[in-house]
Amino acid sequence: MKLLLFTLFVCATAPLSAQTTSAPPALDWATFRQQVLDNHPLSLQADLYRDQARAGELRARGGFDPKAYAEFSNKNFTDKNCPC
Repeated sequence: MKLLLFTLFVCATAPLSAQTTSAPPALDWATFRQQVLDNHPLSLQADLYRDQARAGELRARGGFDPKAYAEFSNKNFTDKNCPC
């Protein structure tokens, strides 16, 4: 019994370390910000809204495109209509 208590005491007081003592390099602000912008769901949703707005703008600008129109139902010869 004394041996068991002594073993538990020694194991409990011994410094246990599962990781190395050197800390990983800290994330700088630019890298952290870029990772958030690339991977966060709200950031991805904002990109979809931006693409949707661009598509709406392109659709609106399409209304100002010039259109060619011609009518070929009657022929005009020297200001006289030909009853063809």
